[in-house]
Amino acid sequence: MNTRAASIQRSVEAVRAGLPIDVVGVRYSGRTSYLTEVGDRLSEDGWQVVWVRGNASLSGTPFGILMAAGFLTQSTPGQLRPTLSLAVDALAAAAPSSQSVLLIDDWDDLDEASWGAILAFRQRSDSGIVLSRVLGRAPRLSAQGVYPATPGNALVARIPALTFREMRGELERRLGGPIDHTTLTQLFAKAGGLIGVACQLVEVARLTGRLVQVEGLWTSEGDLWSPELIGVAESWLEFLSSEQRDAHEMLALAGICELETVRRFADWPTLESLEATELVRVHSAGSRVLVTAQPPLLVEYYRHRPRAIRTIRLTENLRGKLGAEPEVLSPHSTLGDPTHGDLVLGGASQTRRQAAVISRLVYEQNRTRALVARADWQRTPSAASTASYAQALIVSGADSAEIEAVLGTELPGAQDRVDMVWLIRLRAEWQAFAQLDLVGALRLLHEIPEAWAPLHRMAEVWSVSLQHTLRDVPKNFSGALDLDEELPDSLRISLLRVRTNLFTTLGRFESALEAIDGAERFSQEELGFSIDSLRGVVLLGLGHSEQAMTWSRRGYEEALTALDVQALRGHAAALVYALEADGRYAEAEAILAVALPLNSAPRTLEVTATEVALHGCAGLIAARRGRREEAIRHAEVAESFGLPDVPVLHDCVPLLRAQLLIGENRISEAKELLWRRGQNLFERGYRFPGILLLLTALEITPDPEQLREVTQLAEMLDGEFVHGYLAAVTLQHDREQRSGELVEVAERLVRSGRTGLALSLLQRSSSDSDPAAAALRERLSAEILSRAPERVYETARVHPRHTTLTGREGEVARLIAQGLGNAQIADLLVLSVRTVETHVHRIMRKLNCGSRQQVRALILGLG
Repeated sequence: MNTRAASIQRSVEAVRAGLPIDVVGVRYSGRTSYLTEVGDRLSEDGWQVVWVRGNASLSGTPFGILMAAGFLTQSTPGQLRPTLSLAVDALAAAAPSSQSVLLIDDWDDLDEASWGAILAFRQRSDSGIVLSRVLGRAPRLSAQGVYPATPGNALVARIPALTFREMRGELERRLGGPIDHTTLTQLFAKAGGLIGVACQLVEVARLTGRLVQVEGLWTSEGDLWSPELIGVAESWLEFLSSEQRDAHEMLALAGICELETVRRFADWPTLESLEATELVRVHSAGSRVLVTAQPPLLVEYYRHRPRAIRTIRLTENLRGKLGAEPEVLSPHSTLGDPTHGDLVLGGASQTRRQAAVISRLVYEQNRTRALVARADWQRTPSAASTASYAQALIVSGADSAEIEAVLGTELPGAQDRVDMVWLIRLRAEWQAFAQLDLVGALRLLHEIPEAWAPLHRMAEVWSVSLQHTLRDVPKNFSGALDLDEELPDSLRISLLRVRTNLFTTLGRFESALEAIDGAERFSQEELGFSIDSLRGVVLLGLGHSEQAMTWSRRGYEEALTALDVQALRGHAAALVYALEADGRYAEAEAILAVALPLNSAPRTLEVTATEVALHGCAGLIAARRGRREEAIRHAEVAESFGLPDVPVLHDCVPLLRAQLLIGENRISEAKELLWRRGQNLFERGYRFPGILLLLTALEITPDPEQLREVTQLAEMLDGEFVHGYLAAVTLQHDREQRSGELVEVAERLVRSGRTGLALSLLQRSSSDSDPAAAALRERLSAEILSRAPERVYETARVHPRHTTLTGREGEVARLIAQGLGNAQIADLLVLSVRTVETHVHRIMRKLNCGSRQQVRALILGLG
């Protein structure tokens, strides 16, 4: 039985025992549904259930609530108003025995006369009574300026927030069907465990088309926020004073803060009142007491509300109360600096303006949070405040000397051990990456004392992580990553994320999925729960392409709403990777147009890896679309970050370099580059990126002997993303392709997220000599495209569709692809036939083609 169900059952048993129940919950916690379930259970046992519902608009009308509920009517023409005795008699008639119960919803909105009648009825009756009220809200005063009394000896039933599993059950019952896991995660994160908020989100999303049922599964389409939710958000603020509203919004701006820092811009009475209504959450983290604004939907409302002057006033107020200097972030901060603005793909002015606005908002938010972190650190230089401030400086692009000075802060002897472990980890990562000293970083991690068991185990966990990220996959790492139930949740999450990364690199996606499931189970109870970008990569590896892109797109949108640049770029990298693999280059470039200008300072492993992945994918797409100079600039940017010789996602930079070689018709060099790199990665334990490079090398130039070698290596990996690709490359080696086999492989490719490759195979094979087989493949191509007609798939991959053709040669090549002869081309371009012949000769030489049919195949991406 879950927590909420257990609470309801206790309330039912208390009513049977003759005790009054006072049900208390925050707004949208599900008070009415709680009362309904209590009433339904009692009704099943033969109890008579009577409802009375509070209404603030009737609170000034004597007996208004009872008249609205139908208990009191005008009995004679001369009787203009009911009396107390009539009201009590009416209640007694409705609830005549001890097997009756009054359910009074929002009792603090009852008028004084109705409430008095209910209390008088209770004094002369054995009927049960269950009340509900908003937590922390004072009941309305009577006409005499006193508070209405509550029934004596009432037991208080506090409605708990729902767990992830409980919310799934409640929402699926409401919707009448299962909910997509990604959508449920999104709902849970926004609602903060409040079922009423989740139900409002669901209803608004259904009305606005953001929540749809696809093959029986409820799935969200994009961000769940909409202007229709403004009323829901503002209902929380209705009863707050201006001081309370200001404090709450400043806390939302500041993020997660230590209590002592919050005290500098909010006094005790204000904080107590916000806590009483659960508009703040207080969370103990070792020796620290952390405070954050709640619920998440209200924090999101602040970001969407178009009241810039108010936000500026509150931000300046917050900085003033923290004693901030005019500028805290380095003037050389790269955050929001469009250093690579010329590389924004698509280049649309609207997209550039959007990226510029987001950049400024992110800069202001991080500036504010750096001020908060510095205030915590200056007031109490602890392990936790030191790590928090150092991270803020890293994100903001501060000078290395300043970051190292903070990381090296001398701390008092008595420090929380969990906080110290996290600080040691941050110091080790900085030493390994920023100072290029992996050996020293590993030594630093092993300074965690064994006496700190079980915390000392994290030294092995993070040592494995650093070696995996900077050198190779450590052999026999499994023992170091066994889950220890005695670890705090935050460290268990870290351990499970390391396991996810390792298993993903090895191509063991089932194990990776199990690890990320475990991490999410713990993180759903943590402060600041958000969608993890790792799941998108794992789902793609398993071949669940649509799920992977849905997950990553929602994570990207959530991060965009929260102005969380690191999360946004992490999800963007996974999403762009999936879209590029599927041949949906235009969609990928739309994501890149927003993500690329938000370039964070590449001062950590995670941030730098994301930078390399984004620029590598952007350059690869540019190369395949013929934008050679842009592709070269992306390659140079990706290589300038100095990331050691380790793969990022699908090792996109070597792929980009190979694609540039292909554009120069240096086919054998491109294959050799990918083959050697793939072998090197596989030998060092990076099996997933390694096998992908080996398969791409064979896609460029088939080699039966090498294919046998790769087929054996692929047996060490699971997941359809690899094995579907292997099936396609194997088919390319088969000169006698059978239509049935080709159709089967094409469908596998579509399911596993390689639609562009599937179409390329079908289109190329449709030019064979068997008309019936060609017609079958053309029908399948058309059927695949019809499944999502709004999508545009590009089939250009590892063949020299785009090479160094001049503008005129490109025009002629496209007309050849359309099937035009030399004379027709000459007429269209107003050229002589002899000139066209010269262009055709040069095109065939540059493209290494022996016929016009081969030119057509290359231009259309069929070869």
